[in-house]
Amino acid sequence: YLGYLQIDVDEFDLAELALDLKQVQLANSSVSFTQFPKVSKAKDNTESKAAAYPQPPLLLSLDRLSLTDNQFAFSNESYLRQAEVLDFNHLNFQDLNLEARQISWQADSLQAQIKQMSLEDHSGFKVNRFETKAFFGAQQIRARDLLLRTPQTNIQLDYTADYADFSAWAQNLAEGI
Repeated sequence: YLGYLQIDVDEFDLAELALDLKQVQLANSSVSFTQFPKVSKAKDNTESKAAAYPQPPLLLSLDRLSLTDNQFAFSNESYLRQAEVLDFNHLNFQDLNLEARQISWQADSLQAQIKQMSLEDHSGFKVNRFETKAFFGAQQIRARDLLLRTPQTNIQLDYTADYADFSAWAQNLAEGI
C-alpha cells in the first residue's frame, strides 16, 4: 500500500551507475516482504565463497530520507515464528518513523546520519528514539553519538569495530549468534 511518496532526483548518471537524490519522503505506507524456503538443488562440488562486502547495484547519495507513520513487514518462512520475542525472521514494524541525512552507499562503504528513528514491533518491542552517525565499511564499523531509548532502556555510546576484512567479521558474527 502506498500512501505518499516523493523522490527528488539531483542527478542520475547511467554511465557511472550513480544516483544522487536530494530527498525521499514516504508516509502512511505499508511494505511487506516474504522470503520463502529455497528449493533444494543437486549439491555442487564447488567450494563455498567467504562473505564479501556487499556491493551496491549503483552508487547512491541521498541528502534526506523521511519516513512517517509507515509499516514494514518481513517474514522468512524458512523459520518458525518465535512467540513474544523480537523475531528477526518475522518482523512487523508499526509506526515506523525515520529522519536521516547524508546517506551514502559507495563501493566500499555505507554511511548515514540517523537524526531520529522510532518504531514498534508486533512482539511489543518498541524503540522510542534511536539516533547515530553510522559508518559500515569493508574493514570498520562505527557508530558515533549512538542513542537508543526504549520504554525500559537508555543507551548512549560511541562504538568502533575494526576487522581485517568483511568476511572475517561476517564469520565472527555468524559464530556469535
